[in-house]
Amino acid sequence: AGSAPYQKRAEMVTGHAEPRRWLDAGGGHGHFCCVAREVWPDCSFEASDLSVSVEAAERRGWVDRGWRGALPDLAGELEGRFDVVSMSHVLEHAPEQAPEIEAAHRVLAPGGLLLAEVPDPDCPWGRILGRWWLPWFQPQHLNLAPLPVLTERIEAGGFEIVATHRREAALPVDLLYAAIVLVNRAAGQLDKPWLPPTTPARRRAHGAVWLVGLPVLAVAALLDRILFPLVSRIAPGNNMRVLARRVEGA
Repeated sequence: AGSAPYQKRAEMVTGHAEPRRWLDAGGGHGHFCCVAREVWPDCSFEASDLSVSVEAAERRGWVDRGWRGALPDLAGELEGRFDVVSMSHVLEHAPEQAPEIEAAHRVLAPGGLLLAEVPDPDCPWGRILGRWWLPWFQPQHLNLAPLPVLTERIEAGGFEIVATHRREAALPVDLLYAAIVLVNRAAGQLDKPWLPPTTPARRRAHGAVWLVGLPVLAVAALLDRILFPLVSRIAPGNNMRVLARRVEGA
């Protein structure tokens, strides 16, 4: 999708801190950290993730250190080490958000910053597209909190809200993603352990559906670009970001 969204996340800290050590919780393959280095060249970037992807990120040099595991489980070892903790599209996967927020508080140094980005369930495309709106993403997305609820939970975890982004965090992808979900549903799944073995004919049919669907994806992407400036002016977008500071003594 390009590096611009990662860069905007990193730039949100500008004016609020000069980070020297940053942890990207749920950092995956380290794409965010790789881009954020351009914004904060003097900062050390580390990432945590449940997947082996974070170990690959360390081998690639995209992160200075990869930590394998959930942040609540790592918090004791990492206590007080970081100036910034980012959680980009992590909290919506958590059955309970409080343990994740409390773990971020624990690994931050006094006055450190939490940067959280999640889908915005108040986005009008979510109501218009229904189950075809990708950020609903069931069953992986378990906890989609509106902005007032999310900020309340972050404050309850020992933070004060510094800034929020809604329009600035939105991406022009809602119709494209809906089209991808639709074509994917029409094509069906391949190579899943709960399905019969995929035959060559089934694989060819799957590819044919995606080939036919390519013009649909192109039209959807074009409509996103046309409608995005208008929609973003009058309604919340598909993403939101919250920047919060660790409260002393909390």
